[in-house]
Amino acid sequence: MPDPESHGSNLACRVRVRIIAAPAGHPGWSSRTRPGRTSRRPVEFGSLWPPTDCPPRPTLPRTTDVPRPDPHLVLRETFGFDAFRPGQREVIDAVLEGRDCIAVMPTGAGKSLTYQLPARILDGTVLVVSPLISLMKDQVDALRELGFEAVEINSTLDREERRARLDGLRRGAYELVYLAPEALD
Repeated sequence: MPDPESHGSNLACRVRVRIIAAPAGHPGWSSRTRPGRTSRRPVEFGSLWPPTDCPPRPTLPRTTDVPRPDPHLVLRETFGFDAFRPGQREVIDAVLEGRDCIAVMPTGAGKSLTYQLPARILDGTVLVVSPLISLMKDQVDALRELGFEAVEINSTLDREERRARLDGLRRGAYELVYLAPEALD
């Protein structure tokens, strides 16, 4: 594993990995004793780097006691959907409760809603890192139509517009900011 400090970040220090389905030969793969039958079972791995090598990281406050709008109400009133897709509510609840989470979902499963809906409920700005400029633009345009304060920051902006959007980000003017990876420099 590369040293996290070599990339200017120690975010990976506290990452925990759970393999839900693994290819044959992966440490998460197991074979049952019956011939021709195989099973993929979840395997918990420890931290990718020893926690003792990492400085403490700030955490979101656990905010389960703060009254907030019901996610189903926000789903219906803001996005126009009557029900969550499988897995969405669990991810949204984790985000709203301030828990660390990662969601791996197939294309078209509704990953975007899992950060867009909490952006409407929580204070602050949600940063979305996306390498696809056209997808960024499509999502920002759709969010603006729904009444969100959202912008994208990528290589298509001139220097003045980029500076204005970064100033808006610093002021907290946006609910969602879509950033190209190079904008993180």
